[in-house]
Amino acid sequence: LNGHLKSLGAHSDLVHETARRCPLPLNEKTSIETSYWSFGSQVSAEALAYATRQFVVCDRTVIDLYPFALCAYEREKESVSKDLNALKSLIKDYISARPYDFLFYVPIRTELWNTYFVPDDKSYQQRIDHEFRKFLNEMQHPFYEVTSLDHYQRLEEIMRCVQAKYTFL
Repeated sequence: LNGHLKSLGAHSDLVHETARRCPLPLNEKTSIETSYWSFGSQVSAEALAYATRQFVVCDRTVIDLYPFALCAYEREKESVSKDLNALKSLIKDYISARPYDFLFYVPIRTELWNTYFVPDDKSYQQRIDHEFRKFLNEMQHPFYEVTSLDHYQRLEEIMRCVQAKYTFL
């Protein structure tokens, strides 16, 4: 998407998934500390991009952090309940202050690549996806569900939404 926007002359930047730089445990081993680190890193990366670019594309958002934190909470229970509520409030406050122009939700419809950044456990993947969708609905932030399976069709689907708002693209 970022490359396509640039090819159309847009001054855009991509905020990469912050988990790729995270020095703490991820996925099934995520801790509340991982969630706080990821929140701070995501907000920082977005702030820099927004300060220097007309368009910012985020691979992930702060909203993505909550389902992982929720699963960490279920493992660690009461020791992190206040942290979970605090993180949820931080995310909601951030989104309220700086809503995304577009939020594209791509549900799991195919098998995900098996990498360090994608959980191995398929039921865990589905649980994260379910909790993410549930949190999206709770946040009441408008989002578009991308239905295409093909990468190029997804791009076309997303660009139709973007070009409806930004007709100069």
